[in-house]
Amino acid sequence: EYMQLWDPQWEPGKAPHEIARRPIGAIAIANSDAGASAYTHVAIDEAHRAISDLVDAT
Repeated sequence: EYMQLWDPQWEPGKAPHEIARRPIGAIAIANSDAGASAYTHVAIDEAHRAISDLVDAT
């Protein structure tokens, strides 16, 4: 997770977790880090997003 007091505010799509989760070919990153939050529900949401990214790319 980012800390509002110390971490910079990134433009939409420029945050490290947003850049790292962009699909490359048939590879998509899906874990809680891809959502910048260390919780199970975030990991599940990111898994859904990663599969959707791959389906949309085909």
